[in-house]
Amino acid sequence: MIIRQKNLFICSAIILAAAALTACGGSSDSKKTVSSAAKQFSSSSSMITATSSSSSLAVRQEIPISKDIFYKEPGLWLAFTHLDATRRFPQNDVQKPFREERLRETSVNTYIFASESESIAPGVCVLTPSAFDEAKLLPAFVGSELYCITNNRFFHEPDNSYTMEYRCENELVMTTRIVKLSDQSRFQDLGLTLSDAQVQQPACASWNISTFEAWFLDKDGKEIEREGRAGMLNKIFIRTGVDNNSKVITFTRYEDPLSVGVFNITPASISQLLLQNVDAQVSSPNASVPFIPGIHFPGRKGELRIDTFTPLSLSGNFNMEDTFGGGSLSGSFSFDFRQYFKEVPTPQ
Repeated sequence: MIIRQKNLFICSAIILAAAALTACGGSSDSKKTVSSAAKQFSSSSSMITATSSSSSLAVRQEIPISKDIFYKEPGLWLAFTHLDATRRFPQNDVQKPFREERLRETSVNTYIFASESESIAPGVCVLTPSAFDEAKLLPAFVGSELYCITNNRFFHEPDNSYTMEYRCENELVMTTRIVKLSDQSRFQDLGLTLSDAQVQQPACASWNISTFEAWFLDKDGKEIEREGRAGMLNKIFIRTGVDNNSKVITFTRYEDPLSVGVFNITPASISQLLLQNVDAQVSSPNASVPFIPGIHFPGRKGELRIDTFTPLSLSGNFNMEDTFGGGSLSGSFSFDFRQYFKEVPTPQ
């Protein structure tokens, strides 16, 4: 999600907008005609392909998106989204005849589709049928007058995975690949160890890498100088447990993407000013689950150390505490989903 800054603003929602990153709003009239400005929109993208082998007799099929696909059997799923969009504007400036805006984003999410149950708390990483709709299930390139309303197509792949493609003026701007990891509606031991347990915990993980820049170009499209960049919300979500006792650990950086390095944990108001810092929270999975002081708390002090950070792998450790309420938590994490996806360029 992009924080508004000057005239650089656009929205994109990561997988499971309701259960992970919060989408920012576009036009309220989803059926309106795409503006003339949007017709200047151009993009490049990568097609994300599952690494599983497929039958030579199987074919890719376009199908309607349906709740039955995900709730017919319980399961744990993994999704990877790649967004690469560019829009160029002519300018009345001989020295800088073009201005170009570039949005780049990847996100990875693990999540469960589960039946309604007292032992399940919907929210981050968990969706029940009552929470299902197409917009919340899959990422949405949320258009406004500045960009466009996308045409979305859903495919069943030969290896039994799924793909959602998002097109703007017939240009592919975003692709989401969805792979089933398990038939059981519970998290796996994906790589989280907490200090209060000392053993690997079943967990889900989601994170994004997002940038939005504007450049001035010459008449041949070569870069002259960067005009600026918009502030981005870059997040890591880690959840343990699927019931009301779940913990959701969230780290947020307000400007650049998270990266390999050490970040001080500070309150959100300070993290937004000191951009090498991060905001950290330990929270309940959704607003209907009570907030328990000492168990759920804002991190006011501590450190996040990231050793590996790529679109599909993440590792590091953290310690945080609430200096007012007495809550504290520390641990280490290592998530690697590279075996499930690979990226290949889209044919031009």
